[in-house]
Amino acid sequence: MLRPVTRAMTANDERGYHAAALTRGLTILEEFARSGRPLGLPELHTGTELPKSTLVRLLAVLQDLGYVIRVDERPTYWLGPAVMPLADAYADALDLSAYATTALAALAERTGHTANLGVLDGADVVHLAVAEPERALRFRATTGSRDGAYRTGLGKVLLAHVAADALGAHLPPEPFPARTDHTLTTRAELERELATIRRRGYAVDNGEGDRGVGCLAVPLAIGGEVMAAVSVTGPLAELTGAAQRPTVAVLTETVRALAQEPQLKYALSLARRALS
Repeated sequence: MLRPVTRAMTANDERGYHAAALTRGLTILEEFARSGRPLGLPELHTGTELPKSTLVRLLAVLQDLGYVIRVDERPTYWLGPAVMPLADAYADALDLSAYATTALAALAERTGHTANLGVLDGADVVHLAVAEPERALRFRATTGSRDGAYRTGLGKVLLAHVAADALGAHLPPEPFPARTDHTLTTRAELERELATIRRRGYAVDNGEGDRGVGCLAVPLAIGGEVMAAVSVTGPLAELTGAAQRPTVAVLTETVRALAQEPQLKYALSLARRALS
């Protein structure tokens, strides 16, 4: 009767041993990354709080696998070439340009306006990818730039799909800073606008962030979840009135195409996680 229990405990112990060894090995790699320089046993012992005997065994395994290299006779160790494919794979996954730039460039060409893909980060909207049109008069934006979500079309369309009880985390204290005479400065005004956006399906920036600059934005939903938004930004007079309907149609066509990109959801998830 005892033998099955003994075997089960042995298997569990073995899994625990391997999990602990893996955790310690990753701790060593993280210490190299944190320090940013080659380290000897004394520094690794201090940084990881692992016994030196354990460090010697784990470093030997990591060295055999190419994750660390020995750089002198001290001995001192540093990250090895085997970490590079992992780093490159992570960077490639975060590189939204591989998935979004072509679509945004086509959007900019068709509309004549700067095309943007953005996500929420706190009270800001962050531009993850940007494509500008080939024209002298155009709105300039850079990848990684930020703006207040409440005063941009890109940000407002994202705020419109935030749960009501979470909205406050994405807003500055009232009154919101006014950039122009058209900026919404209270939560009540903004919530009325967000209700309109949900009903209409797109957001409009009527010079709320910059005088004379307009924006139209639509949500990018993948698998039923709004993960980002796509917008076009340009001269306000070209994005109001009768110009809105055909521009929104092109925006909608663009997000539908982007939502079919197999790797985009993964790339957006990683990008949002990196921002949080």
